[in-house]
Amino acid sequence: SQWEASVAVQLRDEMMAGQIMAVMPEISFVVGQDDAGRDIRHRVDFGVIDAEGRLVLVEAKGFETPNGRTKRGVLKSLGLNVQVRTKAVSRRAKAGKR
Repeated sequence: SQWEASVAVQLRDEMMAGQIMAVMPEISFVVGQDDAGRDIRHRVDFGVIDAEGRLVLVEAKGFETPNGRTKRGVLKSLGLNVQVRTKAVSRRAKAGKR
């Protein structure tokens, strides 16, 4: 998505400024199993190693979904740091730029 590409640029700029050490795109985690025993996975948009060497998972979201919130909640319950960067949409843009 365009928003994900924008977040990738933001992260690159943060890395160039020394605020983060590394960026890894699209990391997948098993967050549970369905009734048939198949893995339920959640793919985060980016994994980032911050300046202190800690892993931070970064999600670029144009809008939130209940399913995404639930899966991120599982990751957080495992002790993972999950950061969501949402796209700010103005009222004018939502109304079709009248």
